[in-house]
Amino acid sequence: MSILQFMSESPYLTFFLFSLLVNFIFKSWNRLIRHLNIRKHGWPPSHCDADGDFKEEEKQDDPSCP
Repeated sequence: MSILQFMSESPYLTFFLFSLLVNFIFKSWNRLIRHLNIRKHGWPPSHCDADGDFKEEEKQDDPSCP
């Protein structure tokens, strides 16, 4: 059975397998870029706390503003 014959006999399975392959490639590329970015800039970024949440900005009371 050739691949073209398989694809023509089961288009839904072909679509499902193709979507899995695309998803795997995308996630692999995403993890590689994320790894390189964290390696270059460190973790956590300066605007985040240790677990990656945004830091709460301290509100300063300004006497000139009501």
